[in-house]
Amino acid sequence: MNEMEDAKAEAKELLERYDEDRRYFRKAADEAAQKFDKVMVSLSAGAFVLSVTFLGQASPAPIAKALLVLAWIFFGMAIVAISLAFLFSQYACMKEQSNWGQFVRDMVTPGNEAEAVRPGRAGNPYWKGTEILNWLSMASFLLGLVFLVVFAATNL
Repeated sequence: MNEMEDAKAEAKELLERYDEDRRYFRKAADEAAQKFDKVMVSLSAGAFVLSVTFLGQASPAPIAKALLVLAWIFFGMAIVAISLAFLFSQYACMKEQSNWGQFVRDMVTPGNEAEAVRPGRAGNPYWKGTEILNWLSMASFLLGLVFLVVFAATNL
């Protein structure tokens, strides 16, 4: 009986250390994601404003106008994608909290230990959605930037 109590105490201590490390790395990842989101919104909005200012100073040819419109579309897509990523990230956190709560309840309920499934990002579709939207935002921003540069080069 003493060995069983020691094993449970060791498992509890390991779970507490794991949870502490998980919280630390999750906080660091969340802070990095927040900074990325802010940078993407700032860059996309700034590029949009810059292009509007540039348009007022140039008299573009019809093809150049199309390039500028494409740049605006992609900058807009970047802003929409990152805004949706904010929302998906919020849902992912709520789902993760719920999954961990269920895991802990299963672990402490006698007889349910074998059924306890350790939660992870693979079982949370909102994490994947957030990742896809972040990449879409980055790609849209870069495409908008390419079209803006081509527009600028056409009007020099």
